[in-house]
Amino acid sequence: MRLSLKNQSTQKILLTALLVFTFAIRLPGLDAPLWLDEFISIRVATTPNFLEGLKTTVHPFLYFLLLRGWHFISANVVFLRLLSVSISTAAVFVVYKWLEKYSWQAGMLGG
Repeated sequence: MRLSLKNQSTQKILLTALLVFTFAIRLPGLDAPLWLDEFISIRVATTPNFLEGLKTTVHPFLYFLLLRGWHFISANVVFLRLLSVSISTAAVFVVYKWLEKYSWQAGMLGG
């Protein structure tokens, strides 16, 4: 019996495998010391006067707002880095859905 990639359940399994792989390859090194840009992002997001902290950076505020909310759950560095891991994994899914309208294979290759 041959595996058909046109089968929708097979496509879902492969997409899930792609997303799990995408997430998993980002996990090693999450407990490494902070890089300067990570330190600055955490500092801006966790400062008591959030709006004043935003004035010290030229970057868009949405990431800092998400990081601030994420920080209220846990201040652990590994947990804080999981926000970026989650966003980048979600970006792979968005690219897949965008390219899927052209073909399933394009979605998988783009993802």
